Amino acid sequence: MEALCAAGADDAVRTLLARDPAGHARLDNPEAVAELVEALRAAGADDAVGALVARAANEGMSDFAHLAPSGLFGREPDGVPSQSWKWQEPAS
Repeated sequence: MEALCAAGADDAVRTLLARDPAGHARLDNPEAVAELVEALRAAGADDAVGALVARAANEGMSDFAHLAPSGLFGREPDGVPSQSWKWQEPAS
């Protein structure tokens, strides 16, 4: 996808994105997921980035939480979006 973007092959990028790479990507390799997130960002596919990050977060890949669209904090066991929380450093 990155090569297609760099070559200006916009029609090919749109065709590839229409195949929903975020929905079909395997989530067993965090490095590959990170590469796909970056490729989708480079292609301007923000919705696909959000979908992929949500899938990764729901599979326990917390490394991608900082890439999530605002308001996305994971899901409760019943599928309802989790409430936001703020990290506080423990007092010394």
